[in-house]
Amino acid sequence: MPNKRAARGSPSRAIGKKRKTTSRKEGQGVRNVDITQEKDGVGRKRTDRKIQEVEHVETQGPEENAEISSVTLNSKGQSLQRMFPTQFQLDVKFNVVDAWVIGIGVTKNNTLLLCNWSNSNLLVMSEKGKQLATVKMDGKQWGIAMEEDKNTAWVTLPEIQSIQTVDIVTMKKGRLIKVQDTCYGIALIHDEIVLGGSGKIYIISNTGESKKIFDVGGGPIHSISVRENFELYYAQADEVNPSKLKCVGLDGTVRSASVEDINHVIDIKTDRKGNVYLLEYLSPNLKLFSVKDKSIKSMLTSKDNLTESYGFALRQDFSKLFISNYTTMEILVYLCK
Repeated sequence: MPNKRAARGSPSRAIGKKRKTTSRKEGQGVRNVDITQEKDGVGRKRTDRKIQEVEHVETQGPEENAEISSVTLNSKGQSLQRMFPTQFQLDVKFNVVDAWVIGIGVTKNNTLLLCNWSNSNLLVMSEKGKQLATVKMDGKQWGIAMEEDKNTAWVTLPEIQSIQTVDIVTMKKGRLIKVQDTCYGIALIHDEIVLGGSGKIYIISNTGESKKIFDVGGGPIHSISVRENFELYYAQADEVNPSKLKCVGLDGTVRSASVEDINHVIDIKTDRKGNVYLLEYLSPNLKLFSVKDKSIKSMLTSKDNLTESYGFALRQDFSKLFISNYTTMEILVYLCK
């Protein structure tokens, strides 16, 4: 088990690696790197049809009319009618033995899949903290994206530059796919996978075929969330702080969503209108960005039991919120209103 003292502080210290960063002006189109098509197993070249269809999706109406009580998305960018919660009450907290939990996945039957940065064991637990299973992965895990209609979870394994599937019915690990960078954040757009690397966002097929690269600059991208118009909000916890809430479109244009400062954001979730939950880890704070008035407000802080919180997730019906306190190895469960 890693030394806890060495892991405290920035995510880079927890990872144990330093990364070079680059700067880039916001509001400009970033480099959209063309990828040479790879051949599939029978020698045929794949096409970019799916991602081209995504690129031509029309955006929604003016953001200014968005409500916080709105439609949210599942991990594939599909709409779910749910209330966006703004009030939380601590229900229960439980310890996770020998596990520094980062990403949290929640199944439709409310089972938790906990990504473990201390060893290769992905933990499967109930909402009350009962351990249901252990999945022996091929490496330490960081991010997770749920593909419920295919009974699959996609998990990033940064240290071996890979992603790996988990069957969420049998709770068995599946195929391992090598990727071209040390990737942390992960999200899904239809049948494509979005990965956050070192200052770059990658879009690949579910077989690992490269589709696009967006060079957004900065350091490691620890989390990604997809808005319904397919803008990608992303978190870079090691970026020079204070920083701004940023997103990138599928045309490669990076923009700031808010003029207000944020600090050390490590996890991020958005709904279809562009309202965003932000998790800051150094001075633990769960914040909500409202697309209606462009404000950022604190929802939960250290007074609400947050301590170096690294990851969070919501039930699909938005009735519960789960937050990982990384260094204290505990999961907080809140009732949502």
